Amino acid sequence: MKIEHLALYVNDLEGAKQFFETYFGASANDRYHNQTTDFKSFSI
Repeated sequence: MKIEHLALYVNDLEGAKQFFETYFGASANDRYHNQTTDFKSFSI
């Protein structure tokens, strides 16, 4: 089985990003921020 997409909603976005970079060797893109809804995310 191949997982193509996974979304996680977290209270600490920067902390979650750091976790995946540290323990999974991931690299994130620039932070996305929707000014209208205040939604923020990273794609890893």
